[in-house]
Amino acid sequence: MRDVYTMYSKLSFKHLPLLDPKIIRKYIRGIPVKWDYHRDLPPIRTIARPNSKEWKKRVKEEIRAFEIWKKFNPSLPFRNLRWDDKFYTFTVEVNIKQLFGVTWSGKEWITVRIVISRNYPRTLPDFANYTPEDHVFQRLVFKATRGSPFCIPPVFYGKLRKLGLHAGIVHFLDVFLTWISLFKKSLRLN
Repeated sequence: MRDVYTMYSKLSFKHLPLLDPKIIRKYIRGIPVKWDYHRDLPPIRTIARPNSKEWKKRVKEEIRAFEIWKKFNPSLPFRNLRWDDKFYTFTVEVNIKQLFGVTWSGKEWITVRIVISRNYPRTLPDFANYTPEDHVFQRLVFKATRGSPFCIPPVFYGKLRKLGLHAGIVHFLDVFLTWISLFKKSLRLN
């Protein structure tokens, strides 16, 4: 049996064509497309607090990232992310029938508030408990998770820390879906 090294050392690579790879970057609304949208969500580029001059730009980016996430994942149980200046909250409609298998007063969709502090994005958002719909959502989460309140597990801190101030509401909702899917086997993310 011949030595492998001597066998390959006699090969000549002079006649092989040179490869000229071209990386094609695709953009949708200015955000690069390369996503597996359950794990790789678009970062929020504007770093601004609610009382800064750049805040309106940050809100538009948050909503745009949410719309793109929803476009690539139409079966998500969220829709219609909005900003409410009066209460410093984002509101999002949640499909509780899809998420928990129940309705509330005959409604499948309820509006839930996401509270942000004045130090956001340095501090993480949280679900509010202001309105009856917020209270219903909190009770459904509590019941679905057998009494566990929503908290971001340490596993996700690495992901959010990596994004730093570029993490937004979309990332928070993605972490929430992953967290609740650990408790609910019937929840489907795609």
